[in-house]
Amino acid sequence: MRVAIDFQPVLGRRTGVGHYAYYLAKYLPRLSPSDEFVGLSFGRGCRDLDGLQSSNFHLRRVGLIPRRAMSFLWKTVGWPPADAFTGPVDLFHFPSFVARPLRSGRAVVTIHDLAFKRMPELSERKNVTFLERHIPRTLERARLVLVDSEFTARELVDLYGYPEERIRVTYLGTGDSFRPCRAPETDAVRHRHAIPECFILCVATLEPRKNIGTLLKAYALLRQAGGDVPALVLVGGEGWGGEPARIERLIDRLRLQGTVVWRDYISHEELPALYSAACLFVFPSLYEGFGLPPLEAMACGAPVVCSNAPSLPEVVGDAALLVPPRDAECMAGAMRKLLDDDVLSRELIQKGLDRAKRFTWIETARGTLKAYREALL
Repeated sequence: MRVAIDFQPVLGRRTGVGHYAYYLAKYLPRLSPSDEFVGLSFGRGCRDLDGLQSSNFHLRRVGLIPRRAMSFLWKTVGWPPADAFTGPVDLFHFPSFVARPLRSGRAVVTIHDLAFKRMPELSERKNVTFLERHIPRTLERARLVLVDSEFTARELVDLYGYPEERIRVTYLGTGDSFRPCRAPETDAVRHRHAIPECFILCVATLEPRKNIGTLLKAYALLRQAGGDVPALVLVGGEGWGGEPARIERLIDRLRLQGTVVWRDYISHEELPALYSAACLFVFPSLYEGFGLPPLEAMACGAPVVCSNAPSLPEVVGDAALLVPPRDAECMAGAMRKLLDDDVLSRELIQKGLDRAKRFTWIETARGTLKAYREALL
């Protein structure tokens, strides 16, 4: 079997989809050494690809064609076919929502969530327009669709009438580096990014769907109630809709100046130490197809407060305190409970460590490989 993977999400500043594609390329060749895997990328930029050295994986980089130019051609004229650059393949995996045209071979696509369809008011308009146009075409092209959760599988059936028998759930995972870190490592990362010793952490892109505004209101209620309240640290790049500016205005209105720290980017390699250093992790999102940050936090030994919005309960189970995402008072109460109750905090930490062991990238790759073989039947 010869498999190509669209590798563009791996290059540049990686987000969740980039890490997903990276770990597939890392583990698929090890799980199936008799098969050949090739990653396709465009443009000259390239991230460090340490860990992907394998005799049956190689990167096909088309440096003379800029990524944006190729994206424009695919969006507007649906040409050229992706496998024109890789040579003949049995299967082409598109890990980021949209399947590109092929000359031959079968397409598998991963659709991580349907937020653009279910909650368009919380999604960037141009992204909604793009996906509304291309997802139906993708569903026609795909032999199988992979999703990150049972929730997204149901969404795909409900919103598009897509056949259940052509959907496969392959949960996401955490890398080996996501484990509790010791003080020297956590101190080094904190000092490097000027983060206080005791802090509440949230890792999320600053965009409306992540619901940072409710978290800030909950944090203000927590401070108003008195008692010892650590600083709130927000880690995440700027999304769309001018969300950072809106958050700054809300911080001013709630009089939280000097108590909220924002860092727009902390590397994937440093995140385990940051999760480990946090006294509490909060994830207030309104909608997720999976929700990696709370899982990563649990794997690093942080107690978690998490919204009960889809599909987060499916991921965290009983290893986190679940709260309604728009209820700032309830969110503040859950944070206060974990800050005050050491027994409950230790209980959730242990449950989180145990639950995180169920979700690994090698299991993601194993399920993906099984789906590839089914797509070729």
